[in-house]
Amino acid sequence: MGYYSDVRIKLKKEDYDKLIEEFNRKFPDLNYNLFENRNFVKENRTEKTYIGKDWSEVPIVYFGWDSIKWYSNCYDKDYDDITFIENYVKSCEHFAFTRIGEDSGDIEILGNNLNYIYVKVEFDDDVE
Repeated sequence: MGYYSDVRIKLKKEDYDKLIEEFNRKFPDLNYNLFENRNFVKENRTEKTYIGKDWSEVPIVYFGWDSIKWYSNCYDKDYDDITFIENYVKSCEHFAFTRIGEDSGDIEILGNNLNYIYVKVEFDDDVE
């Protein structure tokens, strides 16, 4: 049991590569690598982003997880990897982070110098 969320993150490719490198160095003995999880999604993109004083095409990695226990900054050592990822992302000069929790209205949208990840909510009127 527990509380599950869907999480999406955008980082510049160089920041993503550094995250993976630091994650693997910090957690070499994990039995369960989040970046090899079946719920992990990843897509390489190029996005027009304002960097410095100009708009530039920037290599971006869009990634995240579906149905994950995203318990960050808690005192349970089982979630140190989640805390590490979230703190790393938030320390980047350019990032976008969106988490959608199970509860209605539990949406967290954060970002810095990258286009936000937008959430679409719609009715499923085809349900019988």
